[in-house]
Amino acid sequence: MGSSSTGAELEPLLQTQQPTTFVGSEMSRHAKSRIGIRIGLSRRETAYYDTVLGIESDLNITSTTININEGSNGRRAWYPNYSTIDWIHDSLKERARIRRLRSHGTIFENILDSAQGWLLLLATGVLVGVIAAFIDMAETFLQQTREGYCAEWSGSHSPSNASSWCVRWVPWSAILGHEFGLPVYAASAVIFAVIAVIVTNLSVVSRPSEIPGGKPSLSYQASGGGIDEVKTILGGFVIRGFLGFNTFLTKVVGLIFAIASGLTLGQQGPLVHIACCIGNIFARFFPKYAKNEGKRREMLSAASAAGVSVAFAAPIGGVLFSLEEVSYYFPMKTLWRTFFCSCMAAVTLKVLNPLGSGKLVKFQVTYSRDWVDFEILPFILLGVAGVSVSKTLFSFFFFCILGIYGAVFTRISNIWSGFKRRYFPINPILEVAVVAFITSIVNHRLRFTRLSVSEIVGVLFSECKTNDPTDLYGLCNTFDDPFGVISILLSLLGAKLVLNLFTNGLRVPGGFYAASMLIGACIGRIVGIVVLQLQQKYPGVFILSQCMETNTCVTPAIYGLVGAAAALGGMSRSTVSIAVIMVEITGALKLVLPIMIAVMFAKWTADSISKNELDPSYPYLDHKSEHHPPRGTIRPVASAADVSESSSDFQANHEYTWEEVGEKLNSMTSIDDSGFAVLEGQKLVGYIAYQELKYAAAAAQKTNSFNSTCFFRHSDSDSDDQQQQQQSKDFSSECTDLTAWMDQAPLTVSSRASMDLVVELFMKLGCKVVCVVDTGGRFNGVLTKKRVIAWLKE
Repeated sequence: MGSSSTGAELEPLLQTQQPTTFVGSEMSRHAKSRIGIRIGLSRRETAYYDTVLGIESDLNITSTTININEGSNGRRAWYPNYSTIDWIHDSLKERARIRRLRSHGTIFENILDSAQGWLLLLATGVLVGVIAAFIDMAETFLQQTREGYCAEWSGSHSPSNASSWCVRWVPWSAILGHEFGLPVYAASAVIFAVIAVIVTNLSVVSRPSEIPGGKPSLSYQASGGGIDEVKTILGGFVIRGFLGFNTFLTKVVGLIFAIASGLTLGQQGPLVHIACCIGNIFARFFPKYAKNEGKRREMLSAASAAGVSVAFAAPIGGVLFSLEEVSYYFPMKTLWRTFFCSCMAAVTLKVLNPLGSGKLVKFQVTYSRDWVDFEILPFILLGVAGVSVSKTLFSFFFFCILGIYGAVFTRISNIWSGFKRRYFPINPILEVAVVAFITSIVNHRLRFTRLSVSEIVGVLFSECKTNDPTDLYGLCNTFDDPFGVISILLSLLGAKLVLNLFTNGLRVPGGFYAASMLIGACIGRIVGIVVLQLQQKYPGVFILSQCMETNTCVTPAIYGLVGAAAALGGMSRSTVSIAVIMVEITGALKLVLPIMIAVMFAKWTADSISKNELDPSYPYLDHKSEHHPPRGTIRPVASAADVSESSSDFQANHEYTWEEVGEKLNSMTSIDDSGFAVLEGQKLVGYIAYQELKYAAAAAQKTNSFNSTCFFRHSDSDSDDQQQQQQSKDFSSECTDLTAWMDQAPLTVSSRASMDLVVELFMKLGCKVVCVVDTGGRFNGVLTKKRVIAWLKE
């Protein structure tokens, strides 16, 4: 077969390959093969292999190249885009690196190796705090410039509000006239929103199709909140560029302009994504984490906690959120390091004081009053469905309940987004501009609604104090005009519900945690006002005498906080972390019980309505779920043989042309986690993944060796050296040995094993692929992580 025809066969496959340098030098003498062509392959991962176990080590030996004929076991190429990682391999790889370091490294090298993780976490935590402070200051400044400008600067305070950093503030209406106040406000919103979507467009990447020959799709990595993608990455999925510098830069800039435009968005979710970007960027400078995807994800878990820490002013809640919601692999060592990183981020934000008030976030509040026992019933009402707890206590019950909201809103938003894309496809820039314009018109009606989402949440959390002359935008007039206050909250609730629905899916950075907190706080404050009025009207119903004439028992602001916690619990399905975050926001341990009750009932209600699922296009295997079939669904007991997929194979000790190899490669896609079984007759003797074979084929093409052949060598463990040498002589000198790229000890399960056992293997061990064999080792098929996830969704 000519090299030209084979090269054409592989050319479409290799066009998407990352730049790779191919050289012809050899490994050290103990690793040389006795036969075949010496084709070296330099790539980004390590070039050192453990000579005892044949396991890849992380020592950076740049002067050595990787030879595809070198006799180690299961050599790995770099994980391709949209593939899953092998947790077991990365763990063994780290053990081999540590073993060699302990055996041959100096004391200084061992100390430096141990310090890498702490230096990385310190740098990540500090920069996360700096970026969070910069975002707060920048979006506050831009938001205030929509209403006016500063004619005389003070420079002595941070820009938390106009009065703190500006001596003389001039509104645009004073210059242009009162009739131009709204047009300027709306025009600035549209301009900022368009800038946000243009910046987001810079993060576009091509996503390959899972179908061979399928058309790739476009993905805007800076769009949205990013928590689902971060969770998928920490679960072992590879999304190239999502945590890169370009995404980080576009996310920060786009988020500032999106929030400043007044869209119903928050910065809490994006801050988690930004923090993970920072951790991933810094990890590239530490070989220990740059060359091991499993170890890198430990650092990303800590970075995500730092993001939550600066987003909610909750360093401990950030650690728990990373453990409960985001992380997949979370050993005790990672727990302590996550705590350190989260603490450094919060300390940095506290020192910078971007708000000028000592608060870490805009909705951080304190309470001077406590709650009493009878309020447990309305707290439960905030978390469960609209059920009348007691006809004596309530003359009516509320139509909107937060557990249901958390479960239903995401589903309705996804349905609306799909309906909009299918029947009303419009230009994303035009869509963002229209939504920003409508939002600005709605927000301009009241001074209260012109605030950012986080600032509105802070107002709803704030307590009405007796000696405080401020009225919190009219929310404290609960005695003279309670129905007027409720009407304000109801109008705010309705407007934000509709705007939140239409804002979801826009191509701009922004999360919906703050919007969910706003909606929950509105409902909670309404419930608090109703309970307060009932207590004042029917004082004899309540036992406590101190509640009969004064407002010392019922505090509507506490109901707002509890309602926000219930909304977050219903949206994210988190429990412990949400409760701790809310307690850290207020610093009031006395509110732990009502927050826990509301979050608990919200989660129960939401779980009874729907499951909390990620984007189905991402292969995330939730190791915290039991993966039971839905109620009323009869799922027959399946075995591994029933679910396994057939796989192309190679015969051991048999020569193949590169054209035949190219045909097998072209039958798969670059994001396929499967590979090729190496058989001796029908018996499984090895396994080579798609990416490893692709690298070897690329090396052969670069060295013009397509006129040669290749083979996989296999000999029984009890064969002597003379027999192995005789097998080697059976192949021509032009035959390339690919044995080093073959895993000669793949994980296998019996074809009769139940799928319940297989699912446990993938969840607990972090397998990427498992081979299915019959009695006697006869090859039956392959089970990949993606295939197992697809079976669970069937």
